[in-house]
Amino acid sequence: MKNYRINKNTWHNPNDNHEVHNETCSKYNKIELFETLGRFQTCQEAITEARRRNYTKVDGCRECCYDCHNA
Repeated sequence: MKNYRINKNTWHNPNDNHEVHNETCSKYNKIELFETLGRFQTCQEAITEARRRNYTKVDGCRECCYDCHNA
C-alpha cells in the first residue's frame, strides 16, 4: 500500500485536473497545496476516494500513477 495525495492547485495542469500522486513520486513532497487521500493498493482506489471528496476533474500523475493518467 502507498500513501496518496491530491494536488489542490490545477493551474499548471493542461486540463485543469487535480493530479493524484503517490509517495514514490518525485513531485510528492513538492506539492504546496494538497489533501492527503490515505493509503491504497492502487491509484484507481485513490481516484475513487478523491471523487468521493467531490473532486470532479481528477487525473493520475503520468510519472507515479500511469495506470490512472487521463482517468
